[in-house]
Amino acid sequence: DFAQVNAQAKLPWPIIIPSLETPLVQGFELNTAGSVDLPKLVAAAESLIPVRDQTQLTSGTVRFKVLHGPSPTNAPAAQVELNIEGLQAIAGQQQLTWSEPLKVGLAAEMSPAGLRLDASTVADFANIKANGSLESGRLDARLDLSLLERKLSQFVELPITTMQGQVTLGANWKLNSSTEILGASGSLQ
Repeated sequence: DFAQVNAQAKLPWPIIIPSLETPLVQGFELNTAGSVDLPKLVAAAESLIPVRDQTQLTSGTVRFKVLHGPSPTNAPAAQVELNIEGLQAIAGQQQLTWSEPLKVGLAAEMSPAGLRLDASTVADFANIKANGSLESGRLDARLDLSLLERKLSQFVELPITTMQGQVTLGANWKLNSSTEILGASGSLQ
């Protein structure tokens, strides 16, 4: 009883198997949304989720949505959203709160030029955005490893002792269609 999912689907017949060239299927529609109650999940799967000793998760929810269907231009499109929010726990006598939500999103649409992608992860410790196609695109990322480690280690036992520093990444990619060689350039700080 830790999760709730609602789904509706419409499948074309005969079923068209997705491929790398056409990962989104014309005529297939899916609308799924749900949530996971994190304290109930931890209680049901204690051995799988390494919550710190003396720490009890008191609230927190994972909300998700998956959509697949026609875009406004009637092209096949998909959207995935994942949000982790409201995470709170009690460690000993101390109240722990992770106030900023973690949001992950992915949108894809078939266009005359091919598959178009937009992805993002937004949190107080990360800002990652990517967009483009399989042939060319751009990735920009900022990740504060110290803040991520500090926040995670309040709630769970980490398999590493420390994470420190910041990652800043900017990258472009381009597939040369005549040689089928993927070229990438970027900077990592």
